[in-house]
Amino acid sequence: MRFTLFGTITQAPLLRWGLVCSAFCLLVQWLLVGFFVWQLPPEIPLWYSEPTGKLQLADRGWYLLLPGATLALFILNLGFIKLGLGTLRVYAFISIWLTTLIVFLMTIAMVHIIFMAL
Repeated sequence: MRFTLFGTITQAPLLRWGLVCSAFCLLVQWLLVGFFVWQLPPEIPLWYSEPTGKLQLADRGWYLLLPGATLALFILNLGFIKLGLGTLRVYAFISIWLTTLIVFLMTIAMVHIIFMAL
């Protein structure tokens, strides 16, 4: 018996594309962590909402917050999609593409942090 969540997603090409794009960006995020986390300085610019200067800096370990939060969001939204399969199908489309957008923006933020820190 096939898992219903992936069976439903593979039947709709737009859902499949959103899931593949999210998974690809997640992979890129973890590759960035693997390659660059040890090359980053002890403090990196992370808190952009703070005034410019020392307040924007965070310890290098906080860099793992971005891919960790993105992975948690990805898994959480997959759970929401599984729970909402009996309701309107548009909720699955909104959830997957919103997740894709957030994962993509987090990936851009990670690349930006690397460029600023190195």
